[in-house]
Amino acid sequence: VLQTYKNVLIPAVENGLANLTTSSEWDANHNASHARLSYVDRAGASSWSAGKNLVGEYIQLGMGRLVALYLLKIQGRGDGDQWVKTFKLQISKNGRDFTYVNGGQIYNANTDRNTITTLRFDNPIYCVSVRILPETWQGHISLRTEAMVTTQFEY
Repeated sequence: VLQTYKNVLIPAVENGLANLTTSSEWDANHNASHARLSYVDRAGASSWSAGKNLVGEYIQLGMGRLVALYLLKIQGRGDGDQWVKTFKLQISKNGRDFTYVNGGQIYNANTDRNTITTLRFDNPIYCVSVRILPETWQGHISLRTEAMVTTQFEY
């Protein structure tokens, strides 16, 4: 059973709590603002897409305050066969210094463009920022994401 503070989880991206930044972007039509879960763009790309297909590219969700991260959702590019297959996570408690989650564990992500993969943490991860670092991908590094967090908690 998922235990949260007063059983309330906030979708950080959808509610504007998370500021999305990236290591790079393919172009202005593939920027971080396109990385919201289930985002569809009629004129541009329906995802963030990295400038290059290289390990080390990332998308960062900066919360601006300490949060408890319970769930991370990942989805591929809605208008093309591009998605992240596996990724690592880094977190920061001050927004500057990052460390790998679980020693650099590789997590499974998507197998198609629209299915939402949910990574559930047995214990919440306390952080100010979280980075998703794709390790393998289909076609091109492209994704949409959401972080389910709570901002009020007891240690």
